[in-house]
Amino acid sequence: MTEKSKILLVDDSRFFLTIESQFLRNAPVELVEARSGEQALALCRQERPHLVYLSYDLPDLAGDECCRRLKTDPELKTIPIVLVCNELATEHQDRSRAAGSDAILTKPLDRTRFLEIGRSFLAGVREPRRHCLIRVRIPLADRVIAAKGLDISSGGLFVESGETLPPGTVVQLELQLCRPGEQGPWIKCRGKVGWLNTKEKPFKPNHPVGLGIKFIDIPASVAGVLNGFIRSLTT
Repeated sequence: MTEKSKILLVDDSRFFLTIESQFLRNAPVELVEARSGEQALALCRQERPHLVYLSYDLPDLAGDECCRRLKTDPELKTIPIVLVCNELATEHQDRSRAAGSDAILTKPLDRTRFLEIGRSFLAGVREPRRHCLIRVRIPLADRVIAAKGLDISSGGLFVESGETLPPGTVVQLELQLCRPGEQGPWIKCRGKVGWLNTKEKPFKPNHPVGLGIKFIDIPASVAGVLNGFIRSLTT
């Protein structure tokens, strides 16, 4: 069995640890948590995580100092460290860079950015996509695009459609979450076109013509229904 990548989340706030854990709930990774800088250092030596999300504001040891100690330890210096700072604390961000952090995130945390940074260091942070065949509607000002969703994750889906929209376009999505031949609930959420798959320039040659769409601003109630459907596709 392939060993899961291990991610250490460090924050003295249970609220932020819960948020970060929720961001990673569908990623095939093992999570370890620390509530202080000293505990983070000890867990890095003991668990050897493949990635660390490290809060700057800790009760015993500032995040930049914790990062500096990790980066000057010959056995731990290769572990990627992502410092999580307050958005307005630019001085903390500067200190984090000087300490050798590999990336910086700011609070309030953005789920998409959080996962993008994780993926840049670990392939395992990529959320598993499940094959599906669902009905998709994209209401526009002058028409409604009726299409099929062919694979899906909690972060987005691929839509088979002969109609294309420019990358970056924000759209309303209506998805019927059920297997072919069944009747399931319709959910509504917003999405952003991330890439196009055309005959002339196929982004994914094994996919039909269509577009990849990222989910954005999904309400918690809708996300719960979506994740339940995705889990059902594994059975």
